[in-house]
Amino acid sequence: MAVSKDLAPIALFVYKRLGLTRQTVDRLLSNAEARDSVLYVFCDGAKKSSDAPKVDAVRAYVRTISGFRDIKIIESPINKGLAHSIIDGVTKVVNDDGKVIVLEDDMIVSSYFLEYMNHALDLYRDNNAVISISGYMYPVREQLPETFFLRLADCCGWATWKRGWDLFERDGQKLLGELLRLRQTKAFDSDGAYPYVQMLKDQIRGRNDSWAIRWRAAAFLNKKLTLCPGRSLVANIGYGEDSTHNQGGSAAEFSCNDPRDVRITLRPVPVVQDENVRHLIKGYFLSLRRNIFKKVLRRIDLLARRKFATVKLPSLGLGLKGKVLNGISCLVISFLRRGWVFDFEGKKYPYFFHPYNVTWRHERAVEIPVVLDMIKPCPGKRILEVGNVLSHYFSFPHDVVDKYDRARKIIREDVVDFKPGNKYDAIVMISTLEHVGWDEEPREPEKVIRAIERMKDCLSPEGLGVVTFPVGYNPVLDRLFDEGRLGFKKSYCLKRVSADNRWQEVSWEEIKDVKYGSPYENANGLVIAVFCR
Repeated sequence: MAVSKDLAPIALFVYKRLGLTRQTVDRLLSNAEARDSVLYVFCDGAKKSSDAPKVDAVRAYVRTISGFRDIKIIESPINKGLAHSIIDGVTKVVNDDGKVIVLEDDMIVSSYFLEYMNHALDLYRDNNAVISISGYMYPVREQLPETFFLRLADCCGWATWKRGWDLFERDGQKLLGELLRLRQTKAFDSDGAYPYVQMLKDQIRGRNDSWAIRWRAAAFLNKKLTLCPGRSLVANIGYGEDSTHNQGGSAAEFSCNDPRDVRITLRPVPVVQDENVRHLIKGYFLSLRRNIFKKVLRRIDLLARRKFATVKLPSLGLGLKGKVLNGISCLVISFLRRGWVFDFEGKKYPYFFHPYNVTWRHERAVEIPVVLDMIKPCPGKRILEVGNVLSHYFSFPHDVVDKYDRARKIIREDVVDFKPGNKYDAIVMISTLEHVGWDEEPREPEKVIRAIERMKDCLSPEGLGVVTFPVGYNPVLDRLFDEGRLGFKKSYCLKRVSADNRWQEVSWEEIKDVKYGSPYENANGLVIAVFCR
């Protein structure tokens, strides 16, 4: 595929998620065109003081990025929020360069993403009917054409020209008024299949801060088209508690498989909406609809999120502090999933449901009950936790070492430097090992080996150590484990097998190649390992 030498600049928007930002940049660098592209990195400021260390870590990493023709870093002294950051950043780049490719800090792309984007920008540069280029496509089951046009504008790995972005409308009320005047609300909602109008209303009322719904509405009202690929060149890996807009959604609804090797053959196609594809996407949206009872529960959750977003529950003696909406959701989930158990080493364990960090959505639901059972023979003995996790759920005497946590009574030391006065009878490390040396500056991937050796030195002669870590997050950690270099006495593996977070015990071979964040949010494979002195 021939691409002009006048490559579009890339605008990357980052905030506080270092691990995801690394993955996004690494995937961009796998594109041959990266070395001839200019990368703009827009770094938003901290929203609250507790976010400042994470924001600083991301900025420190951004300053080390290389491999592009040029890198321009724009650091905001204040927190603009995602919408203002993207609107201001895209406006700046298209005004300076005439076109732009846009990514956020939680998107992994194909190794041919830049090739496709630049070729498409060149091909439709002078066609005013085309407002943008999309690198994403919904995971519909049917086979789609290689490329086609839809009457929309997407927000997950996209590109546009200045003439396209000039149609963006900041005023959501104006957009809604025009939809109502033209009686186009149902059509905008994909013939009633998806609630885009409600999203626009929520943006107007301040219930969300979405720039994307305004971009989509502007394209729709101007009757503009976006070129879409039949196979997604982009996957969103940012679903979770730290995400800005995806906390309440299901990653399984819109996430795609890893697009690393996807390559789109770009040929001219009729510049009209593909009605067959539009119908297939409408069917996909309809398939996501929940039954009436689940819709009611979803509405309760959304109302709680809006009304009590900043209210926290009081301490209940178990270290429980969470938002009221999570408390409500936890009660509902606990009721709906009462009796749920998973099998592990011949025993049945109840899934762990807790409002803090919404454990029913990810691996906490299984790793916490297993770890607690493993250290059960140690009541009244000296217990060390590396990485502050358990104290959010339970109150029991134990020491916590965490280099980054600012909570009171935390020993703020690097685990590799920790030298206690007395040995411990049990040491636990829950989903922390994958960050050691990986999400730190400077990056030192094999630091995990020293961390494990240090923990062994901290154990008493009869002591027991338990470590859990997700597969796919830190590829070096996965490789070291696969090669047997971590010195574990025994290990076990669990695999997530459903969108509603059910898990099964499996072999390492069955999870060694799973992806983190795909097909389900967060971990899809989990290692639980035991070590002794």
